[in-house]
Amino acid sequence: MKFRWRDIVILFLVLSLAGSFVYHLFKHIYEEDARTDINMYALFPAPPKALVRVQQTQYWNRSSSDKQTIQQLFGEQMPRLYQQLFALHPVNNVWFCLYPEGMICILPTTPEEAGKLQQKMKQLLNTFPPQKVSQNGIDVYYYADAENEFAGAFYANGLWVSSYNKVLLDQTLQRINLQIHPTQETNIPLAHATTSLLIPASELSFRVCSDDSVCWQYTDTWLSTDIYRSDQKMTFIFNLPISSSQNDSLPAVITDSLQQSISRYLQLKPERIGSTYKAEDGNLYIALDYPTDLP
Repeated sequence: MKFRWRDIVILFLVLSLAGSFVYHLFKHIYEEDARTDINMYALFPAPPKALVRVQQTQYWNRSSSDKQTIQQLFGEQMPRLYQQLFALHPVNNVWFCLYPEGMICILPTTPEEAGKLQQKMKQLLNTFPPQKVSQNGIDVYYYADAENEFAGAFYANGLWVSSYNKVLLDQTLQRINLQIHPTQETNIPLAHATTSLLIPASELSFRVCSDDSVCWQYTDTWLSTDIYRSDQKMTFIFNLPISSSQNDSLPAVITDSLQQSISRYLQLKPERIGSTYKAEDGNLYIALDYPTDLP
C-alpha cells in the first residue's frame, strides 16, 4: 500500500484545535526558557519518518467541515480507527509514529484507561471477537475490522500501544519489555499547541547561505512545529535559533528554504504556502500558512 506523507500528516493536522495566528502569540508560545523534553525515541523500533503529537483529542470531529476535509484527504493511508477511537474516548498526549510500512500509536496512560480503550476498540471493531496472544507475559489483542485487517493493541509499563502492522507492534513491545535504549538517547521536544508535527532534521538537510555567503544550519535532531487551524487554513509555527550578528537578509533566505523543504517533504505545492517571519532576541519565528479549503 502506497504511503503518502501528504495524506498521512494532513489527516492529523486538520483535526487540531481551531486557532488564529498573530505575531504576539509567538513569544507567548515560546517564552519558557527550558522546554519540556521526553525520551520517546527509545521506544521506536526504528527512526520514524515523522511524529504527530496530539495533546487533546477532544477537539477531533468538532465540525462538519473538518469531517469533510478528513474524508477528502483520508484515502486508505491512515486507519480511520484511531480517529474514531479517540473521538469516542478522548485522551491527552497521544503520539503517532509514522513509517513507510505503517504507523504506531503510543499513549502514556493508566491500566484503567487502557482497559477502557480496549473496550472501545471492541465496540468499534465488533465483526469478530478479539484474539488474545500472550507475548513475554503481555496480552496482545488483535481486532478484525471490516476490511479483514487486524489492529493489534497492548498495555505494558504505563504505555498503551496499537498498530495495524504486526512487525512494528512486536518490535515496540520487545523494546518496552527489554527496556532497550539507543547508545545515544535522543530527547524529543514537546511542542505547545494541541497538535504538533516533528520531522527528523536529517530528512530535510536544512542548511542555507545568503548572497554574501553567510551560512546557517539547523543542528538539532528534530524539527518541531506547532499547528493551529482556522476555518480556511492551517498555520505551521516554527521557532529557530539564529544569531543576531548574522546577515539581515538571512531570515528571509531561511524562511524560503524552510517553505521549500516542508512543501517537498509533505508533497504540497510551494506556491500555495504563504509565509511570514520575524527575527527577535536570537530566535527566528516563521509561520507557514496552508489553505485547507482546496484539495
